[in-house]
Amino acid sequence: MQSPVRFPDKLRLRTPKGLPRAIEVAAALRHTQPAEWARQALLRCLEADGLVLSTDGDVGPAPNGPFGIRKTFKAPVAG
Repeated sequence: MQSPVRFPDKLRLRTPKGLPRAIEVAAALRHTQPAEWARQALLRCLEADGLVLSTDGDVGPAPNGPFGIRKTFKAPVAG
């Protein structure tokens, strides 16, 4: 049996009115939890912007990203 994936970091953000409900509805349409839907949506948008997140927390260029980003950099730590 595969061990569960842990996500130790948290992200708080302000949202427009109705966004939390929209995320709940979108997640239900895909038979998943709102937090998982939001994680996947953010990762897809980052990749569309030319960035990918590695398993060790580094941020680098997406293979077919729109930008000419060449170096990998550590993601800033929210404090």
